[in-house]
Amino acid sequence: MTTVADVKVSLIDPSPYQTRQKFDEESLQRLADDIKTNGLLNPPLCRPINGRYELMHGERRLRAAKLIPWDIIAVQVREATDLEARRICTAENVHRLDLTPIEVIEATVEWIDASLYDEAGYLEFGDTPQDRVRYLLVKLDSDRRHNTNYFAHKFMGKIEEAFKATNRDIDWRSFLDNDLRPYLNFDDDVKDVAVKHSLNKSQAKATQKLKEEAPEAFECVKETGALKIGLFDTEETPIEEASAREIGRAARTAKRETVKLQRQESPPLPSNKYRIVYADPPWCYGNSGLDDYGHAERHYPVMTIKELCKMGDRLRKIMDQDAVLFLWVTSPLLEECFAVIRAWGFKYKASFVWDKVGHNFGYYNSVRHEFLLVCTRGSCTPDVPRLFDSVQSIEKSRKHSEKPEQFREIIDTLYPHGKRIELFARTQVDNWDAWGNEPE
Repeated sequence: MTTVADVKVSLIDPSPYQTRQKFDEESLQRLADDIKTNGLLNPPLCRPINGRYELMHGERRLRAAKLIPWDIIAVQVREATDLEARRICTAENVHRLDLTPIEVIEATVEWIDASLYDEAGYLEFGDTPQDRVRYLLVKLDSDRRHNTNYFAHKFMGKIEEAFKATNRDIDWRSFLDNDLRPYLNFDDDVKDVAVKHSLNKSQAKATQKLKEEAPEAFECVKETGALKIGLFDTEETPIEEASAREIGRAARTAKRETVKLQRQESPPLPSNKYRIVYADPPWCYGNSGLDDYGHAERHYPVMTIKELCKMGDRLRKIMDQDAVLFLWVTSPLLEECFAVIRAWGFKYKASFVWDKVGHNFGYYNSVRHEFLLVCTRGSCTPDVPRLFDSVQSIEKSRKHSEKPEQFREIIDTLYPHGKRIELFARTQVDNWDAWGNEPE
């Protein structure tokens, strides 16, 4: 039963299930003026909790009443369980037309999760609404693609009913591929920027790329809401007015400028002698590859094959007569890298394949691997007679060019003896010397 009561505004608590972050101040003020003139025609809906009231529906009306300002407001009061309160709140959000694209995704996830919350077995799918909804949709998609019925028999009808109830022209497969999967790759501060400036999904995706490739440019966007095409550009564009293409161009330009600033004379090589060498050179691909290969210059200063070969004279001086080199390379440069191996004084012996699990588009196939070549000089077979699988399936991280630490662990296991150095190091690791411009 629902009753109407006059309640002190100070006794009304916000809903813990409210995911909406942005409330337009001008729109709220117009609503406040209308309520002040015409009265509150549809009071907010609350539930009583321990002498206070928790809002379930009507947050904009409550906020507008506070702007008037009213100390007391008429509210509808109804007893409700936590799940009922959550469903009422999420239903209001998912049906709103003024949500930003990111808020639509979040509201849809909350609605689906609330709709299925009391279904047997559903809570086992994950710890958060995002985890549970993603897991279920992925499993339903797997059933669809493989013509199986592991999850579809129990959940397909409920999922389709829940999506239909949103009154949005979207089905669950489109939501999974075009909304939820990209959303889960966004960092929290990128989501905040996207909501604050009402960015569409393409703009949000480009802004995530901006953060990854040009953190300084992203910080400027976060602080001022303005996008600069380059680090030193004086002209600014409001981020909401920039297209996804323009945001992407700003990321590339800022990164190139950062790389130019980073170009400096390499630090001197150490004077020690090393038995184990681990190297992930900043290969220059020119126009030979796609984004995950060919645009390394966006991420750090690259070196040509000729420049890498020139390092040979200096590197030979710090190598033991018997040494091993573990060298990362990708398919487009597999043939050319042997010139570098020879110039550094090594011979190719074997290789590991890193299966990245996720695919990248290539010109001839869908690329999902890199090579870790094993090369030696003199006699340098492993100290430990253990055979690791030559193919290691490890999902790649989102950080460009970052290699799994499992490969370093393999090296340490096979070669526990002797001094070791990582060339072109990005981080400092215990028991390893590091050489390069970037180790932290």
